[in-house]
Amino acid sequence: MFVATQVPLPNTVGDFWAMVFDYKCNTVVALNDPLKTDKTCGQYLPNKGIITCGLFTIELLNTDTSDNTTERKVRLTKTYSKTDVFDVTIIQYTDWHADSDLPDSPASFVTLMNRAEWSHQNKKDERMAVMCMNGVDRCGLFSALISITNQINETQRVDVFRAVKRLKKTRHNMVNSIDQYRFCYQTARVYLESYATYANLM
Repeated sequence: MFVATQVPLPNTVGDFWAMVFDYKCNTVVALNDPLKTDKTCGQYLPNKGIITCGLFTIELLNTDTSDNTTERKVRLTKTYSKTDVFDVTIIQYTDWHADSDLPDSPASFVTLMNRAEWSHQNKKDERMAVMCMNGVDRCGLFSALISITNQINETQRVDVFRAVKRLKKTRHNMVNSIDQYRFCYQTARVYLESYATYANLM
């Protein structure tokens, strides 16, 4: 289950971490780099060490950088109860420029989704959060494609129309352009090709 949210503002950073803690979002996919795109966004991650946000301290445990993602593991602790601890993986996607409606390539987006699913595996009782500047545009594309790839894994079929339609019933502004809809098909094709390659190796 997804939680789609906007990048926190300076006065909502504490609320953001409360949401992550309360809904047990063990993986957060960040589709913008707010520190590079919008100076009005709040700092929700420490550059190093620990920061305090509202009722929580956030400790950076480690950082792993690849070609198109930066993965940070953080420890979320309630300040008044040192036993209330929750570890979270933040996957920052770096292959989507601020002035573009689409990611740079379907292949890098498949890599992002695979990393997010790997981080979230065996934790189905917990949720995955996905965030972008307004909580809709980029979140919608990611959510639609996760639904499509899950459908491929479960049924070996692709139905982009139904996946997008189901998503738009809850958030009608998601996947709101022809370009994004076309990107869903392109990415599904890349995923199918990688899926077939993996199956042939088994």
